[in-house]
Amino acid sequence: MVILFEMGDLLLELFPTAAGDPHQLLAVLADAYAVGPYKPRVSLEGNLVRVEIDEVTIEHHHSDFKKLVKWCDAGQYGKARPLLERLIVENPSVSEYHRFLGQILFDLKNFEGATSSLIDALRWDPRNKSALVMMANLQAKVHRNSIAAMRYMEEAFRLAPDDITVVNNLGALEMRRGNAARARELFQRALVIDPKYTQSLYGLASLDATAGDFPVAVDGILQAIRANGRNDGFGKHMLQEALNWASQIPEDSVRTLRDGYAAKLEILGGRSVHFLPDESLTAAASIQFAELYGRDHHIVRFRPHSAGLPHLQMHELVHLELALEARALHKNCVIVSDGDHFASFKKAMDPAIRKLRSSGQPEENVTPFLRSIFHGLNARSYNAPIDLIIELRLHAEFPDLRPVQLLSLHRLLLEALASVVDAASIEYVTPNILSAVRVYNLTLAFLFEHLYGISMVSEFKATPRERDRAALLWTEAQNFWKAREGGAEYPWLLQWADSLHTSSYFDLVDEDEYLSSMQRTSDLLESVEADPFGLESRVVEKDHDTTLFQESQRKIQETQGLNQAVAHFMLDAREYFDKLSQPEIQAIAMEIAMVGANGIGPEKSGYTVKSVPGQSFTGNRLLAWYYVSFALSLPAILPKLGLPFAAEWAWAKEQDLPPA
Repeated sequence: MVILFEMGDLLLELFPTAAGDPHQLLAVLADAYAVGPYKPRVSLEGNLVRVEIDEVTIEHHHSDFKKLVKWCDAGQYGKARPLLERLIVENPSVSEYHRFLGQILFDLKNFEGATSSLIDALRWDPRNKSALVMMANLQAKVHRNSIAAMRYMEEAFRLAPDDITVVNNLGALEMRRGNAARARELFQRALVIDPKYTQSLYGLASLDATAGDFPVAVDGILQAIRANGRNDGFGKHMLQEALNWASQIPEDSVRTLRDGYAAKLEILGGRSVHFLPDESLTAAASIQFAELYGRDHHIVRFRPHSAGLPHLQMHELVHLELALEARALHKNCVIVSDGDHFASFKKAMDPAIRKLRSSGQPEENVTPFLRSIFHGLNARSYNAPIDLIIELRLHAEFPDLRPVQLLSLHRLLLEALASVVDAASIEYVTPNILSAVRVYNLTLAFLFEHLYGISMVSEFKATPRERDRAALLWTEAQNFWKAREGGAEYPWLLQWADSLHTSSYFDLVDEDEYLSSMQRTSDLLESVEADPFGLESRVVEKDHDTTLFQESQRKIQETQGLNQAVAHFMLDAREYFDKLSQPEIQAIAMEIAMVGANGIGPEKSGYTVKSVPGQSFTGNRLLAWYYVSFALSLPAILPKLGLPFAAEWAWAKEQDLPPA
C-alpha cells in the first residue's frame, strides 16, 4: 500500500506533533502508520510525501510477532529465541526484533551479545525509545558507564518526555548517580502521568530511605506494594525493603505513643500501667490486669529485643482499653480453664497421644507437648478474634505506629504460619484441632493483606472450608471494629469457639463473678495462713493433729536425715511445675489448700486435685506438692504452713530435672 500526501500546511495541521517542521514530519508519519513493530518507508519526493506500507511482510510476520511477545513476557526464551532469530534473518530492518533479542540476551547474562543487538536496533531506528532505555540501563548497571548511560537516556527523554517508562528510568538513573533532587522531580513527574506507577512510588520511597526518613519511606513503599498488586519477585523484594527500613526506626520515636496511650488509660481506669521486661515470657508481650492479680497497677510484661516491641506493648494496652470499655457496662469476661477442660482436650487428642507413644516418645515429653497445644489453642480461641479488632484500631488511630506494626505483624504472621505447617503439628495434632488453629491463624493473613496488600493466604495450605471460615471471621471482625459495643466481642468469640469445637476447653466467666471468686480464694488463703491443716475446722480429720504429725516427722529426720518419700515427691512436683506458669502453680496451691481444709492424712491415699488431672495422691505426696506449690508461687506464706520439710525442699531444689 502506498499513500501520497502533498506537502503543505494542511498536512502539517493533520500531524501537529511534527511542530511544523517538515523534516520532523517524516518521523511522525513513520510512527503514525506503524503496525506493531513494522514501520513504513517514508520519503519526500519533490512536493509529495510517500508512505509505503509493506502489507505482505506485516501479514506474514505479525502472528509470529504476537507469539514472540507472549513467550518473552512469560520468560520462555527457549521458544522465543529461535523464532526471533528466524524473523531477523527474514526481515533484519525491524528494529524491535533486535531489541527483543537484546532483552533476551541481557536476561541470560550475555551482556556483550545484548549490547550488540541493541546497537543493531538503534541503527535501524534511532528513535526506538525502548532500545534507548535498555541501552542506558546496560551501560549503567553492567558497564558502569554513567556518562554513556545518561546520553542514551536523555535521548529517549527528548523523544518521549511523557512516556512514563522513560521518565521513571531517567529518574532511577539520576538516583543512582546521587542526583536526588532531579530524581525526585522525575519520579513525581511520572506519578502525574500515573499516580499508581509502582516503579516511581518505589523510587520515591528509596530516596526517603536514603535520606534517613524511614517512616515516610515505609509508607511510600507500602503504596508501591499495593500498586504492584502481585506476589511476584519484585513485590517480595519491596516487602523485605519495607521490613528493613521499619527495623531502623528508633524505638524512642514511637515510645512516646505508648506512654501517651498508657497515660490515657491510667486516667480512664484509675490505675497506673507499669512496663516490665521478662526474658522468661513465651509470648513476646502480655498484660496482667491489676484486678486479677490483686495489685493497684497493671503490668505489661515484654520480652526485650522482640521485633516491633512498641507495637506489641501498644497491642496489650488496647486489650486493657477494651476491658475498660466492657467493664463500664459490666460485660467484661475472663477466660479460665481447669483440669476438666484439659481432660476434655486430652480425650480429643487421644489418637495423637497414642501415635506419640507408639513413636517412642518418653512419657515425660507427652504431657508438656499436650499442655503446649492446649494453652496455645485456648490462647487462639480467646485472642485471635479480639486481636483483629485491636490491630484495626491501632492502624486507624496511630498512623505513626504503622511501620513498627508492619514489622511486628509480619513476624507474628510467620510464627502463625509455622505453627500449622510444622511437621510435628501435622503429625501429632488431631485434624480437627489443627484445623481450628489454622482457621484462627489464617485470619491474621487476611488482616495482613487488608493492611498492606500482601497476600500470604495460600501459604497456609488451608482447605476451601477453612479458608471460607477464616474469611467470614475476618469479615465479622471488621464489622465489630466499625460498630462495636463494649463487651460484645465475648459472645462473638464464644460463638466461633463453638463453631470450631474449641469451647469445651475453657470457660468465659463474668469478671465480677470471677473477682468475687478471687475474694473467696483470698479468704481461703487467710484461713490457710491461720490454720494450714484445718485443725480448728469442724470437718477436720481427727486421726492426727499437728503435734503428732510434727513429732513423727522429727523422728524420721533424726533416724534417716531426710524424709526420703517426701523429698522424692517434692522432686516429682518440681518437675511437674517446671512446665507451668506462676498463675497455674498458684491455682494448684489454692486447690490443694481447699483439700487441706478438710484435713490431709499422711498415710491415706486416693486424694485428687482437679487441676492436676489423671493423677491420684497419697497423703504424703499431696503434702509434698502442697509445700512445693507454695514455695514456688507464694513463698511468703510458706513458713505459716507448719510443714517441717525445709531440708527435703533444699535437697529437691539441688537435683537436676530430667531433660524436657
